[in-house]
Amino acid sequence: MRYVKFVQGILYSKIRKLLFWAFSDFMIRRSWLKRGKNYINEGISDTYRLMYDMLANLCLKEKPKKILEYGCGYGYLLNEIFLKNSDNLNIEYVGIDYSPIQIEKAKKFFKGGNFFVYDLTKGIHQFKDGEFDIVVGVDVLMYIQPALINNAISNLFKICKNKLFLVEYYYKYLSDKKKEDYREAHFSDGRCIYDYAELLTKHGFKKINTVPIEFFTDKMINIQDEMAQTLVIAEKE
Repeated sequence: MRYVKFVQGILYSKIRKLLFWAFSDFMIRRSWLKRGKNYINEGISDTYRLMYDMLANLCLKEKPKKILEYGCGYGYLLNEIFLKNSDNLNIEYVGIDYSPIQIEKAKKFFKGGNFFVYDLTKGIHQFKDGEFDIVVGVDVLMYIQPALINNAISNLFKICKNKLFLVEYYYKYLSDKKKEDYREAHFSDGRCIYDYAELLTKHGFKKINTVPIEFFTDKMINIQDEMAQTLVIAEKE
């Protein structure tokens, strides 16, 4: 019986890899739409809580009037920004995600935001050029396939007025072991390898800075050895 389960496991893994190779975009969407049903219950590690705290403070430092988070999930980051807004800045919070389930959860989790179902790769027709002072996203672009990534960056440039904050696993800054894990993960969640600074420059963003997030390199904090994240900051003008 154990042998049968072992063989079944190997076959499942090989079939999944084949499907991700042949139908990457479909498999990624299917995976995230399924995960979205329970994503709110997965919990957040101390490392990620610190990262979101840092990101919220960075956004507030810009004193924005309008913030958009792409790939907002159930609205955790926007809610953090709202809670940390001790200066009572008059901010409009907007979140977009292509998962209808996530958007419905976001509307309940953070009632102070406006949430919409949108696919970043297909255009964001509801919003004006330069409508948002700050555009922010966490772990979204790496799941967009190469044939569509330029559409996504172009749309981010279009709606951004001042600054873009994005957080991603930046492949070239990972350790050799984590690079191996990242490549293998392509066949389980579809993540791609991009040079984000190069992509942003190509689409017109200026003054691009890449900053490794220190919480992930501190073993006293990152006790789960989670893959290191990098913050990329880009300006529109």
